[in-house]
Amino acid sequence: MFRSKPANSITFGWQLALPASVTSGSFALDFNDLMFAVAMPTTSPVAQVATMTPIFQAVKLKSLDVWEENGLPISLTWGANQSAGFYVPGPDATVTDTGSAGIASHVKLVPKKGSIQENWYASNSTQALAILTLNGKLGTSGSGSVTPRLLLRAHIDYVLNDANAFTATITTSSVNTLFVASIYWRCIVTSSNTWYPEGYPGIATYLA
Repeated sequence: MFRSKPANSITFGWQLALPASVTSGSFALDFNDLMFAVAMPTTSPVAQVATMTPIFQAVKLKSLDVWEENGLPISLTWGANQSAGFYVPGPDATVTDTGSAGIASHVKLVPKKGSIQENWYASNSTQALAILTLNGKLGTSGSGSVTPRLLLRAHIDYVLNDANAFTATITTSSVNTLFVASIYWRCIVTSSNTWYPEGYPGIATYLA
């Protein structure tokens, strides 16, 4: 069967090292964080704010994985504000884990088969898709200071955008020198902390 727009799969992620003074907190992964995770500039700006268009027309989330390398307690849940919008949180929507100094904490959130969370979506919404929570006392542990180290990976199916199917754009939050026809990976800012793409700085990135 001929498919003019075949679905493909990709796994990508972000890493975050928080200040040692942070004791707890929540960080939301928005819908547009996935939609604009890989994007191209609409023009070639030099030292100015850039407008980015995603390479995805639509995405379907397969799973989210989060690791905390120091074994600190973490939890991951669906965004609770989606009941009237995109996703409706269902039962067993929160996963938690606590590791140790030698074993990383790891949580994985997977949409249930046939659930609303499993559907395809195309949205540039800033509402929370999923929320990562750092639990308990994270600033110090024993006699030494502990800096939480987080890694988040998203596994998605996607359909490529032809610039007509999904026309929403996003602007960078700082001046950039970018080039049309080049692909850039997005850095995410949550609560004044920056999540860097896993390959940073080995691949081109943009901050939005």
